[in-house]
Amino acid sequence: MNQFTGQPHCVKMAPLAIQLFCLVLVLVTAQGAHLPTYISPCKVRSPDFSACAVKSGNEAIPNLANGDKKLGIPTLNPLIVPFIELSSGELRLNGTDTVVNGLLTMKLEDMKVDLSTKSVILTVRSTEMISLDLNYNIGGKVVALPIEGKGKGNIKFYNMKAVYSFVFEETERKGNIYAEIKNDHLDIFPEKMTIQLDNLFNGNKQLGDTTNQFLNENWQEVLKEFGPAIAEVINSVIRSILVPLSKKVPLNEIFTDY
Repeated sequence: MNQFTGQPHCVKMAPLAIQLFCLVLVLVTAQGAHLPTYISPCKVRSPDFSACAVKSGNEAIPNLANGDKKLGIPTLNPLIVPFIELSSGELRLNGTDTVVNGLLTMKLEDMKVDLSTKSVILTVRSTEMISLDLNYNIGGKVVALPIEGKGKGNIKFYNMKAVYSFVFEETERKGNIYAEIKNDHLDIFPEKMTIQLDNLFNGNKQLGDTTNQFLNENWQEVLKEFGPAIAEVINSVIRSILVPLSKKVPLNEIFTDY
């Protein structure tokens, strides 16, 4: 079940190919003849599959810090996001030139594949902090509090856990079996979130300070409104990487003993 209630009305994002959620998925899906030398393949039917996948993924992360053109992964340290647009309930938030730091603190904790149901569950967690610095434009209400302004903003997630799941169907092309991803879903679970939005209410310092204090004191409620949109943005990024790869790479290369 999703931790958050409600669904965003609109989530848009410029091509963002990335977060470590994508990265570790690529590590698993890019096996076979095109597997980079810094990634060790694993056997999905082995009782040691999860341990192998975790070890392989985490060992490969440093090698991907500067991106990998063959896998379509950009530089992750930091990641630059040209444009983000979120709309959830009465809240609207645009972000430009967002700089995402901390992706390389993410570690793969677990990966489970159930071949009988063709389902996959992947769990990652940040060991430190993920920070987003952006130029924001916000309007509407958050936790029933009116809010408006534009300027510099910062959002931090501490010790964030993320769980990505999907099911796949087999499709055959030219004698090879490929996976078609269905019903993918992402949940995010930070232990804490902090927000700083400068220049709220046209620079009214008293209103701005009070609003920032309220947002941080009530971050869990704020996350219920931001959360579904943020999760869907990350999910769309994972999908944009995983779906093309699954269409190109046969299952017997994704899982060497499939």
